[in-house]
Amino acid sequence: MPQLKRDPVGSQRLVPYDPPAVETYFDQFAEGEWERFDRFALGAIHEHIHNLYLERFVAPGSRVLEIGAGPGRFTQTLHRLGCRIVVADISHVQLELNRRYGAERGFASSVEAYQKLDICDLAILPPASFDVVVAYGGPLSYVFERRDDAVESCRRVLRSRGIRCGLISVICFARRN
Repeated sequence: MPQLKRDPVGSQRLVPYDPPAVETYFDQFAEGEWERFDRFALGAIHEHIHNLYLERFVAPGSRVLEIGAGPGRFTQTLHRLGCRIVVADISHVQLELNRRYGAERGFASSVEAYQKLDICDLAILPPASFDVVVAYGGPLSYVFERRDDAVESCRRVLRSRGIRCGLISVICFARRN
Protein backbone atom coordinates (compact mmCIF):
# COMPACT_ATOMS: atom_id res chain seq x y z
CA MET A 1 0.00 0.00 0.00
CA PRO A 2 1.52 3.41 -0.95
CA GLN A 3 2.29 5.65 1.98
CA LEU A 4 1.50 9.35 2.01
CA LYS A 5 4.38 11.35 3.40
CA ARG A 6 5.14 15.01 3.86
CA ASP A 7 8.41 16.49 2.73
CA PRO A 8 10.38 18.63 5.24
CA VAL A 9 8.39 21.82 4.57
CA GLY A 10 5.04 20.05 4.78
CA SER A 11 3.87 19.91 1.17
CA GLN A 12 2.21 16.74 0.00
CA ARG A 13 3.53 14.39 -2.64
CA LEU A 14 1.21 12.95 -5.23
CA VAL A 15 0.59 9.21 -5.14
CA PRO A 16 -2.06 7.14 -6.93
CA TYR A 17 -5.37 7.31 -5.08
CA ASP A 18 -5.51 4.65 -2.40
CA PRO A 19 -8.40 5.26 0.02
CA PRO A 20 -7.05 3.03 2.84
CA ALA A 21 -3.67 4.81 2.68
CA VAL A 22 -5.35 8.23 2.78
CA GLU A 23 -7.49 7.12 5.72
CA THR A 24 -4.47 5.76 7.61
CA TYR A 25 -2.49 8.93 6.93
CA PHE A 26 -5.18 11.22 8.34
CA ASP A 27 -5.90 8.84 11.23
CA GLN A 28 -2.21 9.06 12.19
CA PHE A 29 -1.91 12.78 11.47
CA ALA A 30 -4.77 13.27 13.94
CA GLU A 31 -4.64 16.69 15.66
CA GLY A 32 -1.88 17.83 13.32
CA GLU A 33 -4.63 18.49 10.80
CA TRP A 34 -6.15 21.14 13.10
CA GLU A 35 -2.75 22.58 13.99
CA ARG A 36 -1.34 22.84 10.45
CA PHE A 37 -2.85 26.29 9.89
CA ASP A 38 -1.14 27.56 13.06
CA ARG A 39 2.39 26.32 12.32
CA PHE A 40 3.45 28.89 9.72
CA ALA A 41 2.26 32.32 8.63
CA LEU A 42 1.35 30.82 5.25
CA GLY A 43 -1.12 28.53 7.05
CA ALA A 44 -2.98 31.53 8.45
CA ILE A 45 -3.08 33.05 4.96
CA HIS A 46 -4.48 29.82 3.50
CA GLU A 47 -7.13 29.64 6.21
CA HIS A 48 -8.09 33.27 5.57
CA ILE A 49 -8.44 32.68 1.81
CA HIS A 50 -10.54 29.55 2.38
CA ASN A 51 -12.82 31.48 4.72
CA LEU A 52 -13.17 34.36 2.25
CA TYR A 53 -14.51 31.92 -0.35
CA LEU A 54 -16.99 30.47 2.13
CA GLU A 55 -18.16 33.94 3.21
CA ARG A 56 -18.53 35.06 -0.41
CA PHE A 57 -20.27 32.04 -1.91
CA VAL A 58 -22.16 30.26 0.88
CA ALA A 59 -25.53 31.78 1.75
CA PRO A 60 -26.69 31.78 5.37
CA GLY A 61 -28.96 28.83 6.09
CA SER A 62 -27.52 26.69 3.30
CA ARG A 63 -27.47 22.93 3.71
CA VAL A 64 -23.79 22.01 3.23
CA LEU A 65 -21.92 18.77 2.64
CA GLU A 66 -18.42 19.32 3.95
CA ILE A 67 -16.47 16.41 2.49
CA GLY A 68 -12.99 15.97 3.94
CA ALA A 69 -14.04 18.12 6.88
CA GLY A 70 -11.17 16.98 9.08
CA PRO A 71 -11.27 18.27 12.65
CA GLY A 72 -13.57 21.17 11.83
CA ARG A 73 -11.68 24.37 10.98
CA PHE A 74 -14.16 25.16 8.23
CA THR A 75 -17.10 23.44 9.95
CA GLN A 76 -16.64 26.23 12.49
CA THR A 77 -16.85 28.87 9.74
CA LEU A 78 -19.93 27.24 8.19
CA HIS A 79 -21.56 27.25 11.63
CA ARG A 80 -20.81 30.97 11.98
CA LEU A 81 -22.49 31.47 8.58
CA GLY A 82 -25.65 29.79 9.88
CA CYS A 83 -25.38 26.64 7.75
CA ARG A 84 -26.76 23.17 8.39
CA ILE A 85 -23.81 20.85 7.86
CA VAL A 86 -23.25 17.18 7.08
CA VAL A 87 -19.65 16.55 8.14
CA ALA A 88 -17.96 13.82 6.11
CA ASP A 89 -14.42 12.48 6.07
CA ILE A 90 -12.58 9.35 5.01
CA SER A 91 -10.90 9.22 8.45
CA HIS A 92 -12.81 8.14 11.53
CA VAL A 93 -10.18 9.89 13.69
CA GLN A 94 -10.81 13.21 11.92
CA LEU A 95 -14.57 12.74 12.37
CA GLU A 96 -14.10 12.17 16.10
CA LEU A 97 -11.89 15.26 16.34
CA ASN A 98 -14.60 17.27 14.53
CA ARG A 99 -17.15 16.07 17.11
CA ARG A 100 -14.81 16.97 19.98
CA TYR A 101 -13.81 20.40 18.67
CA GLY A 102 -17.45 21.08 17.78
CA ALA A 103 -18.53 20.37 21.35
CA GLU A 104 -15.65 22.37 22.83
CA ARG A 105 -15.98 25.36 20.48
CA GLY A 106 -19.75 25.42 20.07
CA PHE A 107 -20.17 24.55 16.40
CA ALA A 108 -21.56 21.02 16.83
CA SER A 109 -25.12 22.41 17.02
CA SER A 110 -25.01 23.12 13.27
CA VAL A 111 -23.99 19.57 12.37
CA GLU A 112 -26.83 17.33 11.15
CA ALA A 113 -24.69 14.20 10.82
CA TYR A 114 -21.14 12.84 10.83
CA GLN A 115 -20.45 10.34 8.05
CA LYS A 116 -17.38 8.37 7.03
CA LEU A 117 -17.35 8.85 3.24
CA ASP A 118 -15.02 8.76 0.25
CA ILE A 119 -15.41 11.75 -2.11
CA CYS A 120 -15.39 9.37 -5.10
CA ASP A 121 -18.45 7.52 -3.81
CA LEU A 122 -21.19 9.60 -2.21
CA ALA A 123 -23.91 7.16 -3.38
CA ILE A 124 -25.25 6.81 0.18
CA LEU A 125 -26.41 10.45 0.00
CA PRO A 126 -29.64 11.32 -1.84
CA PRO A 127 -29.33 13.19 -5.14
CA ALA A 128 -29.83 16.96 -5.10
CA SER A 129 -29.78 17.11 -1.29
CA PHE A 130 -27.30 19.97 -0.69
CA ASP A 131 -27.12 23.65 -1.55
CA VAL A 132 -23.32 23.62 -1.24
CA VAL A 133 -20.56 21.03 -1.33
CA VAL A 134 -17.29 22.10 0.28
CA ALA A 135 -14.22 19.99 -0.49
CA TYR A 136 -11.25 21.84 0.96
CA GLY A 137 -7.84 20.26 1.37
CA GLY A 138 -7.17 16.57 0.91
CA PRO A 139 -10.31 15.19 -0.76
CA LEU A 140 -9.54 16.62 -4.19
CA SER A 141 -5.78 16.66 -3.74
CA TYR A 142 -5.52 12.87 -3.43
CA VAL A 143 -7.84 11.71 -6.23
CA PHE A 144 -6.25 13.18 -9.36
CA GLU A 145 -6.66 10.09 -11.54
CA ARG A 146 -10.23 9.72 -10.16
CA ARG A 147 -11.06 13.42 -10.29
CA ASP A 148 -13.96 12.84 -12.68
CA ASP A 149 -15.54 10.37 -10.23
CA ALA A 150 -15.06 12.82 -7.34
CA VAL A 151 -16.50 15.79 -9.23
CA GLU A 152 -19.45 13.77 -10.53
CA SER A 153 -20.13 12.40 -7.05
CA CYS A 154 -20.23 15.95 -5.64
CA ARG A 155 -22.32 17.24 -8.55
CA ARG A 156 -24.90 14.47 -8.05
CA VAL A 157 -25.67 15.52 -4.46
CA LEU A 158 -25.97 19.23 -5.32
CA ARG A 159 -29.31 20.88 -5.91
CA SER A 160 -29.82 22.77 -9.14
CA ARG A 161 -27.86 26.03 -8.96
CA GLY A 162 -25.86 24.63 -6.02
CA ILE A 163 -22.32 25.76 -5.29
CA ARG A 164 -19.17 23.63 -5.25
CA CYS A 165 -16.28 25.11 -3.28
CA GLY A 166 -13.02 23.27 -3.51
CA LEU A 167 -9.31 23.41 -3.15
CA ILE A 168 -6.67 21.56 -5.09
CA SER A 169 -3.30 22.30 -3.54
CA VAL A 170 -3.59 26.10 -3.23
CA ILE A 171 -6.02 26.70 -6.11
CA CYS A 172 -9.44 27.70 -4.80
CA PHE A 173 -12.57 27.64 -6.90
CA ALA A 174 -16.30 28.06 -6.58
CA ARG A 175 -18.72 26.97 -9.30
CA ARG A 176 -22.45 26.79 -9.74
CA ASN A 177 -23.83 23.36 -10.54
